[in-house]
Amino acid sequence: DPDMVLLCGALAQYSNFLLDPILSRVKGSLPRLPEIQVSQLDRKAVVMGAITNVLQNTANFYFVRKLS
Repeated sequence: DPDMVLLCGALAQYSNFLLDPILSRVKGSLPRLPEIQVSQLDRKAVVMGAITNVLQNTANFYFVRKLS
């Protein structure tokens, strides 16, 4: 039951072809349709997501030290 679906990476480039088929597919199968947005980050979103995932999953293994 997502509030929003975000199309990013290669999907964002073809969003004008994908929006109508996606909406017609989910219509009737969800209690309410989610908002569909297209990322403005283009392919950078994939890299940023990967970096965020690594940082979140390794938070217990690294520390930040102030450089003098």
